[in-house]
Amino acid sequence: MVLFIHIFIGAVIAAKITYLPLALILALLSHYILDLIPHTEYPIKHIKEMGLKGVRSDILSIMLDLLLGLILILTVHFLVNVDYIRVFFVSFFALLPDCFTFMKYIFPKNRLLKGNFWLLHYKSHFLNRKKIPFWGKIIFQILVLLVGFAVLC
Repeated sequence: MVLFIHIFIGAVIAAKITYLPLALILALLSHYILDLIPHTEYPIKHIKEMGLKGVRSDILSIMLDLLLGLILILTVHFLVNVDYIRVFFVSFFALLPDCFTFMKYIFPKNRLLKGNFWLLHYKSHFLNRKKIPFWGKIIFQILVLLVGFAVLC
């Protein structure tokens, strides 16, 4: 799943769940649940092969994705009038699995990062390895956004 969708769903969770520890746990779990849905994402081949240097080729896409996520966080903040620091914090937890995956390629011997990747993150992408057309994956992501907005309203 592209980053802004994880960020947005984290913001929705922040807006709807008042108990912060529960919101953080649900945001973290939402990442793995969303990754069960067929989706598009950034190729991590560059990172695997070149480490930090491999990110440079994708940095513009990643920055635009994060900017769109920031816009969605502010949208949730203004629509529901929820504390923006809370929304940022919970949304960050929704991104943590991707952060851990990125760190795994930088620190390939770290057992916790490898465990997170192989036991949770990689396995949650099993439907993504099926032959689903690119546009089908885009439609699934749009549906997630629409469901998120429906939950907000």
